[in-house]
Amino acid sequence: MDPEMRKRYEVVRVQDLVDFYAEKDVTPRCSLCESTFFNIETIDSTKGSTELSVDSDFRNQMAVCEMHGPYKTWTFYPLSCDTCGTFLNVDAEKLLKWTEEKRLKNAGEKASVGNASESEA
Repeated sequence: MDPEMRKRYEVVRVQDLVDFYAEKDVTPRCSLCESTFFNIETIDSTKGSTELSVDSDFRNQMAVCEMHGPYKTWTFYPLSCDTCGTFLNVDAEKLLKWTEEKRLKNAGEKASVGNASESEA
């Protein structure tokens, strides 16, 4: 995976996934056992404790994976069922796009609130 694209995918945090499904009013379920409990690999689980203490931004960032087909490469965030181990793969492109749009919207709202506060002063 292109290193610059990997950096973009790695800005997605576990809370973004929770918010994504909440906005869509969806509860992820295991396709085999119907469990709603999943393990989510995060970047901090792949780094040593020394690296974590230096860069706390890595905490809760979701680890991204790729699957290569004959004509296409899929990028996804894997969720492992806590009960039976079956994987649920979340489309990384859709979640990244949603996350980036949400953050732009939130930044715009914060800026307009900041501007309103300054004009009142």
